[in-house]
Amino acid sequence: MLFTISAAEGHARAGTLLTEHGPVATPTYMPVGTFGPVRLLDVEELREAGAPLVLANAFHVHSTVGADRVEKLGGLARFTGWRGPTLTDSGGYQVSYMWHSGNHSMEAGGRGQKTCSPIEKITDQGARVRNLTTGERYLLSPEYAMEIQARIGADIVMAFDQPTFDTDSLEDARRSLRRTHDWLARSHAHWRQLKQTGIAKEWQTLFPIIQGGRFRELRRESAAICIDLDPPGIAIAGESIGIDPDVSARTLEMVRDLIPVDKPLYAMGLGGGPEGFFKAVSRGVDLFDNTSPTRLGRCGYALLSPEAGGTPENHFRLALKKGRYQDDESPLDPGCACKTCRNYSRAYLRYLLKLKDPVGMRLVSFHNIYYMCHLGRLIREAIASRTLARLQAAWIGPA
Repeated sequence: MLFTISAAEGHARAGTLLTEHGPVATPTYMPVGTFGPVRLLDVEELREAGAPLVLANAFHVHSTVGADRVEKLGGLARFTGWRGPTLTDSGGYQVSYMWHSGNHSMEAGGRGQKTCSPIEKITDQGARVRNLTTGERYLLSPEYAMEIQARIGADIVMAFDQPTFDTDSLEDARRSLRRTHDWLARSHAHWRQLKQTGIAKEWQTLFPIIQGGRFRELRRESAAICIDLDPPGIAIAGESIGIDPDVSARTLEMVRDLIPVDKPLYAMGLGGGPEGFFKAVSRGVDLFDNTSPTRLGRCGYALLSPEAGGTPENHFRLALKKGRYQDDESPLDPGCACKTCRNYSRAYLRYLLKLKDPVGMRLVSFHNIYYMCHLGRLIREAIASRTLARLQAAWIGPA
């Protein structure tokens, strides 16, 4: 994988990430296909929307179709029909979240009450998983997480980690971070073995993940450990990245001066919609994902540009199910060139959504993905022309 930077404005940069399955122009948003496919959308629609790469969750893919089957069928890009660049998350966040939300202890030993969660316990060795469909039990260790991702065949894979939750005390956060760094060392060592044996392809690449929650000293410690591995790229994650754009910005500020400028920075699950996008890009983020564009679409919320009434106060959203739109013949966003805005009125889309017709959910989801990918293009063009500050001010106000 090769990352080149073609233009910069402040800490923001426009570049290209070259992968085995094609180039990725950065900074960019990537749609999320948790189980492989992006909910309600086919791959032609993803291409039409301008999606540069697609994210899948290796834990969920393995729990459903199985990593061996995906490998047998040509890898994730071929299996899904996408045939473009892909990235997989290891599932570290998902297993920790399911364990955490089930009121389990996050301490070493992992004892807790029995629930219907597929995660039976988490220890220093990994997560003990029970497949709720087949009943199979296995240890999702850092080593196994790397093998699953190698076989799934994504261009970019993530180290196995345990996130720090924002409600954690400093002591609990330190404990989680120690485990994350131990798992990172094991992930990195096993990835090298998988490369040597040919299970992981030469063109596949591993990113470490900066954790540490809301604590600056832990974030900087984690960043230093990740950087010491000299990886091709670096990710940053945790609740303080995924919820509020201002909190995300503060978290990125904690480590920005440590991140090498020649390495792409991936903000995992970045929240805040357009506001979060701008604030992350201005702090050096090159890649980010979030499920909200399709989730909002399924719930009847369309994303709006400033020209169509989108603001930070309304979160750039239009609540289509409201009665005021039942006779509205205008498109979702008059300035949007997507097929939804070219062909359908707000009134018709509201009608479909009130019927709970999947077509309505699909059309709004498509618009939202198109919107985020188009915003990425606008940001890249602005960086190239050194007008990002002006574009950001027009969308969310001055920095």
